[in-house]
Amino acid sequence: MKHNTKETEIALYDGQVATGYSPPVTGAPEQSESLFQLVDDRLRGRWLWATILAVILGIGLGTAGYLSTHPIFRSDGAIRITPRIPVILGETPEHRVTFFSQFIATQIQLIKSRRVLENALQEPALAELPWTQSPEVLEQISEELIVRADRNSELISVSYEHRQATVTQAVVNSILHSYFDIYGSAEGVEVGRTLERLYQLQDQHTRDMRAIRQDIARIRTRHEASDLSELQTLKLERMRGLEDQLAAAEMALKRQEDLDQQEEEVASEIGPTPYQLEMIDPKLAEHRALLDGAEVEFEFAKSRYRSNSPRYIQAENRHRTAQLMYDKEYAKALALWEEYGSSALPGGGNQRDLEGFYAGFSPERLKQEIDDLNEQGIILREDIQQLIVDMQNLDDKEYEKESLQTQLDHTSERIQQLELNEESIVKRINIAQEGYLPRSPYKDSRKKRAAAGVVLGFILSFGTFFLLGTLDRRTYGTRQLKRSAGSQLPSCLGVLPELGKNLTHPESNEIAAHCVHQIRNQIEALRNPHTGYVLAISSPYQGDGKTSIAMALGWSYAAAGYNTLLIDCDLVGRSLTRQLGLIAQPGLKESIHQQKLNGFITKLPVENLSAIPAGIDTQIGPESLRRHDLENMYDQLRTEFEIIIIDTGPMLGSLESTPVAASADGVILSVRRGRSRNRLEECQQRLQTMGTRCLGVILNYAVKADCNRYVSEASLSVADAHAQADRASVIQTSPEEQNVLMLAMEHTGRVSEDEEESFNAAS
Repeated sequence: MKHNTKETEIALYDGQVATGYSPPVTGAPEQSESLFQLVDDRLRGRWLWATILAVILGIGLGTAGYLSTHPIFRSDGAIRITPRIPVILGETPEHRVTFFSQFIATQIQLIKSRRVLENALQEPALAELPWTQSPEVLEQISEELIVRADRNSELISVSYEHRQATVTQAVVNSILHSYFDIYGSAEGVEVGRTLERLYQLQDQHTRDMRAIRQDIARIRTRHEASDLSELQTLKLERMRGLEDQLAAAEMALKRQEDLDQQEEEVASEIGPTPYQLEMIDPKLAEHRALLDGAEVEFEFAKSRYRSNSPRYIQAENRHRTAQLMYDKEYAKALALWEEYGSSALPGGGNQRDLEGFYAGFSPERLKQEIDDLNEQGIILREDIQQLIVDMQNLDDKEYEKESLQTQLDHTSERIQQLELNEESIVKRINIAQEGYLPRSPYKDSRKKRAAAGVVLGFILSFGTFFLLGTLDRRTYGTRQLKRSAGSQLPSCLGVLPELGKNLTHPESNEIAAHCVHQIRNQIEALRNPHTGYVLAISSPYQGDGKTSIAMALGWSYAAAGYNTLLIDCDLVGRSLTRQLGLIAQPGLKESIHQQKLNGFITKLPVENLSAIPAGIDTQIGPESLRRHDLENMYDQLRTEFEIIIIDTGPMLGSLESTPVAASADGVILSVRRGRSRNRLEECQQRLQTMGTRCLGVILNYAVKADCNRYVSEASLSVADAHAQADRASVIQTSPEEQNVLMLAMEHTGRVSEDEEESFNAAS
């Protein structure tokens, strides 16, 4: 029964009792990477190109940003509006502005009005500029003109911004002058117009005053009296005398017509005349005069005014009051007449004298006398009524005369005030500050735009490469091989430098050898040291340097005293066979075909190092490899060799890699600097599916910065001291098949004692 060393090793790991050995924990997930690590991971290997592109884009976009705009110049002017003008003779409405804030707001609108702007374009300073020939210049000025006033300030600032300094000054000054010509000097024009209107009003008042005086004189001339009140009293007394005569004539006529009646009865039938009652009560005559005047005035008011006018209501109330007072006094006089009769008349009966005068008249003559008296009464009453009307007209004229005289005096006073204050009133609005020619830009965003262009160029460049690094996850350093939370990447065992032209440089060779020994020590810390260990070397891609790593590790193990065997299981590429110079020798193919080694192991010139080439049997190909055949071969080799290193094809692209990896005790993946990490995760997942342990990944062609993490200056010094003491034998290969890494290690001589001690301690 075959002894399965791999199963035994796993059992030892699980039990941990056979030798006391416990495998170290590898690939433990780390914390999520920081922002710097994230950016460095995406841009690793691309920093130079990203920087070059950032500089190009930054300069280009910065220049474009600088040239995409122009500096803006600004000119400012100011208009001063005086809210209150000093008074010389007397204050007028022109001296003050009642609502100053509203007045300022109005002036701001006037400054921005189309009339002012159109007039400003006619100013020589602005009309000469070619810029004003554009048909949209009026709308442009209207939109960009800044007119404002601070609260409780007498100044209105006028500002304009443009990329040409001369344009700003010309626009501001032209608008200031245009506004002042139209509205600022209009104060003087308004004062002149006001004076002209006042002069006209004064002339009209003078003409009206002259007409009123002529009407007053005409009224007085018509009645041939200077005092119409006395004339009215005389006419009223004459009217009362006519009424007494008429009453005496009617009584005499009545007595003659009815001689059978007694005198007292006739007197009682006829009753007292108004004149007789006024003789008894003199106050009745006064009330009768007041009533007659009020009645005439009321009739006049009814003919000229409406019923709801103040003059009509006043005349109506006066007539009603006079009527009530007359009726009350008439009742008192009538009571005296009824009690005492004609004997109550003062003077012993003047009425009887009139009656005696008409006693000898015939009835026909009495009738004629009555008619004459009535006619005289009508004429006299009409004269009285006309007199009352003229008196009312005279009062109205006097009132109009006084009112007109007041207006005339006020107009004359205003004319005098305006004439004295005209100059100060004109100076209410003035230009406080002309627009100046700006010497430096008011706004200059060119530097900001240039800086923004540079920043945008850097953002675009690094952002593009960051996105490229996100989509194309290439490996440029060991930091990118760190295992983070959720990552499927295997842990990094170490790095190998890119030698190239530095092959003969002693320090480069020492670094290369040191890195190989570090990787070997890492492997020894992970594997079971108590049995022969089968280690497969594979990679995600072709050309990742797995053959070089296999040879270098074999050389390192051999130099450290391990009995080491190299097997070329890459039946297609056969790179290991070619580099060892064993192309024509039988090997793995023959061993698989015959199911036994049969002496196909070739001893190499290096001590403790042997190899099995790919072989020359054409009947065996990659498709012929089987896992159990490989395991049988490994069982035969474990007893003779401590470490068996197998070089196979790419993990994902070759047929032989799967059975080789499945039958090996551990697998190391090699990835060349600049290769994508996506296939590393796929390789890790495939190995997990096979149940094969992935010891880690080696970064090949690493930069010096990554190599320095695994190399100390002390180790290099010791290695350099022993380099000439003992040099290993050189594996002879053709110049076409030389392994650069092996050549570098051959330059280093042998393994230093310090490295042996560190390895032993790790084991």
